[in-house]
Order: sequence, then structure tokens, then C-alpha cells
Amino acid sequence: VKLFDIQVAKHEYYAAIAKQQQDESIVIKAERGSIKDRSGEVLSYTQDDVSFFVDTRMLSNSSKQKIAKKFSEVFGKAEGYYLKLINNTKGNVFLEKKAPREKLNYFKNFVLDGFVWIEDPTRIYNHGSRAAHLLGYVNKELIGIDGIERVYDEYLAGTDGLLFAERDVQGRILTVKEDLTRYPVPGD
Repeated sequence: VKLFDIQVAKHEYYAAIAKQQQDESIVIKAERGSIKDRSGEVLSYTQDDVSFFVDTRMLSNSSKQKIAKKFSEVFGKAEGYYLKLINNTKGNVFLEKKAPREKLNYFKNFVLDGFVWIEDPTRIYNHGSRAAHLLGYVNKELIGIDGIERVYDEYLAGTDGLLFAERDVQGRILTVKEDLTRYPVPGD
């Protein structure tokens, strides 16, 4: 009787809940435009970095060992360093912040529950603080706060995209709905 109730009588209700849990729209940040001087020398640009973290609540002891070993190989730090980070923190812990995007290639086939990476871009100013009063700066979301970065923010920011994906129970992307996806337009 309960099976009939779930599968037939309340089918639409549970189907809607399942669809809501599986389908997700993900914002794809547009690349912020570069600032150049009149001779074409780049004064400011965005570097595509990534940050890696784990949810310690989802890790078994063997997973912790695998993660520590892999990060030790890729970043050249001792396995004990990563194990200490994982074991001394509850919840989410960053293992590496603002790592070069090339490091992501080492993790293409590295799939473990609780292991996640995120895009974490960094704004680079080639001349340091020498032209800071003119160029200004951006906040963590790469929104212009002062100087040229603020005045021309609408041109530099570009237009964000939207990725429609279907996820599994673990939160991993299974399929991307290309027909609904809108790709980002980089800034000027």
C-alpha cells in the first residue's frame, strides 16, 4: 500500500522533488578584460587560479590517505601536512588556495566523495602599487572598487554565462544540457 502511495498516488510530488535535486543552473563567470596602456602593454589582467578543498565529513581514512598522497605529489609538500589539515578540521577545509589552473590537469581522473575544486581567479597588476591610484582594484568577486577598474567596470566585467546540468546523488555533474546553456562573454 505504501509503495502504491509513493509510486502512483504521490508520483508527481516525488518526481518534482527529484528533479529539483538533480537539475541545477551554474553561473559561469565571464573573464574580466585586461587594462592596457596606449602602447599595448598590459597593466592589469586576470589569472585563472583554482582552489581545492575537501568536506572532511565525507572522507574515510583511506580517502584521506589518497588525498594526502596525491596533493603531496602535485604540490611538493609532505603528506603529513595535508593529513594534519584534514584531521584537525571539521567540515570544509581548503587544501590549496589560488593554485595555478595547470595543477587541475593532475586531478582529471581523481574522483573521491568530498573532494572539490572551484575556480578562484586572481587579478594581477604588473607594476604592483606603482599605478594603483590610477588603476584602482577589484574585490573578491572581481567587481571594480576604485580607479579605472570601477569607472569601466561594466566594460571590463563581461557577461556571465549559465550552465544547466544534471547531477547525481553525490553532486557530480552527469550531463550538461547544451540547448539551455548560455556561454559567458569575456570583458573588453
